[in-house]
Amino acid sequence: MALRQSGWQSSEGMGWTGRWSGRGGEPGHDWLPLVDVRETDEGYRLDLEIPAVDPKDVSVRLDERVLSISGERPFDAVDEGQRLRHRERRYGRFTRSFRLPEDADGDNIVADARNGVLSIMVGKHSQPEGKVIEVQFAS
Repeated sequence: MALRQSGWQSSEGMGWTGRWSGRGGEPGHDWLPLVDVRETDEGYRLDLEIPAVDPKDVSVRLDERVLSISGERPFDAVDEGQRLRHRERRYGRFTRSFRLPEDADGDNIVADARNGVLSIMVGKHSQPEGKVIEVQFAS
């Protein structure tokens, strides 16, 4: 399911973040964590893969219905006497941003990092119960 079809908009489709760098992140960033977004009746859950990132180095911010997650994975040092022959893992800064759907409750957000996955739970606004409106007759 595409994020856009479910009411979520990733920063890739928002237009205001500019072009993506060739390394897979927003301009000025080095890598892009993969994310899954799930919806339940109670809310939304975002799971971002951030292995080897200290949760203290992660920031989650909400500003005008845009949820932004940023952080940094430090480079592994190459010890003296070693030569790096091949590197595929990404290091450095990252940022992901998502525009919340209309029914998301910005006052009900919880984030938890465990085993290299950052989970962010966003509650939904409760829907008002339907009611019958009595029509008053003029006398």
